[in-house]
Amino acid sequence: MPKKKEDMTAAEREKMLARLADMRAKVQENKKLKAEAAAAGGGGSDVPPSRPNAEVFGAAKIDIKKPVPKKNDELVLERIDKVATHLEELASYKKEKVKAKKQKEEEAKVKEEVKAPSPAAVAAPTVEFQFPRSYGNRFFQGGRF
Repeated sequence: MPKKKEDMTAAEREKMLARLADMRAKVQENKKLKAEAAAAGGGGSDVPPSRPNAEVFGAAKIDIKKPVPKKNDELVLERIDKVATHLEELASYKKEKVKAKKQKEEEAKVKEEVKAPSPAAVAAPTVEFQFPRSYGNRFFQGGRF
């Protein structure tokens, strides 16, 4: 973390400014060298020599053609129709599945009604309430133990 100006001593500040000046000079020198190399070797090309494709394609400028949108409306409409018919098939399939499920449920209800015996024939046995075994215990609080 750099120190604040107030916290720096004069010697540290001078040292830092000297390093900054050296770095700026080095950057300027590198820029000049790069410009000279581009002017001498490039032959006025737009592609800087640092790019890897510059050696492959040379100084020729590459024109990139933009794709022209197709105006084939019939093809687009045909594809949209295919998608629409597919969606309709899926929807009808879903409806058929729902119908089949409802029909199965109705059949199951009918079978249950047929199997269920009459309520008069079944007499539910009466079950007496049993106190929990811990009822006589002095720590019994009425919950599950």
